[in-house]
Amino acid sequence: MMEPAKPKSHFGRVLLINLGLVLLLHLGRTLLAPESGIYGALFFLAIVDFMLFLIALISRRGETGLALLLSTLLVFMIGFSDCGTHFHLDVR
Repeated sequence: MMEPAKPKSHFGRVLLINLGLVLLLHLGRTLLAPESGIYGALFFLAIVDFMLFLIALISRRGETGLALLLSTLLVFMIGFSDCGTHFHLDVR
């Protein structure tokens, strides 16, 4: 007997899309408007990722949900690190 096919994993694709969006936001801000803030856009992206994580969790897509949760955390980490360098925050 053949086993049912395992569902295709979207883990890498989800992370790559989110990191690409963050990179585009950072490059766009750097090239087009260095004094503008992208924190609202990063926060919106993280909220969308978190909502998609909850939907994936409810629909029992564990691996995709884990990728979305990791994407949410990475967007927040990248956003906060950029915030610290943009505002020249020094932690001593």
